[in-house]
Amino acid sequence: MTFKEMQDAVYDELGVTNSDTFFTLVLIKRYINRAKRQVENSHNWPHLDCADTRSSEINQEYYNYPENWKPFSIDKLKYNSENYKKTDYKDYLAYQESGLDPNCKMFASYRNQFFISPIPVSVIEQGIEIWGQELSADMSEDDDVTPFTAEPEIEEIIVNLALAMCHKKARGSRYAVGQTLEQECLARLEVIYKKIRKRQSNYTNKNRQMFSRINLFPGTNSSAENFSINQ
Repeated sequence: MTFKEMQDAVYDELGVTNSDTFFTLVLIKRYINRAKRQVENSHNWPHLDCADTRSSEINQEYYNYPENWKPFSIDKLKYNSENYKKTDYKDYLAYQESGLDPNCKMFASYRNQFFISPIPVSVIEQGIEIWGQELSADMSEDDDVTPFTAEPEIEEIIVNLALAMCHKKARGSRYAVGQTLEQECLARLEVIYKKIRKRQSNYTNKNRQMFSRINLFPGTNSSAENFSINQ
């Protein structure tokens, strides 16, 4: 669906035209873009996958995410052509404070920044390669499209989420209608995401852990720390 088709779909459901003084065209466009962003942030959709590079700096441990990337979304990092292991941020900090192997290659994200260890000691142009997720820009032109053009069910949900916002804005008895519609949309998104993940399972490792946990006390059975960065 194009941006214009989404606008028309919302107006059709509302039973009004784009000349309506309450549900103005500006408002409907804003709600559609807001609904699109809500969907993008709801899951790690493969439609948003992207890659970028950064130049390393001497003694610089942390770097900013590229503009418009989802916070915490970097899933893979290579520095100077070597793979670094993704690590939970708290474990990353604990490892740095532990005094253990300073050459253990790892990275972690905190909001819109990522940290790498060992800290670079030289400048390598575009030497940091990162893979993550990028949020799409707001639609503005009538022929703009979402990242989900191959998933009509998701685009239908974007329309319905925008419609839910309209109902909630109207308040009164329609506020509850909007709440119910929103919950239905979120439930449908969960089902769709699971189907897409299952579809991808043919070429991804389903047993891959999201984070590598660090065992600061090898040989113990401590719960939160009973994982090894070298696993």
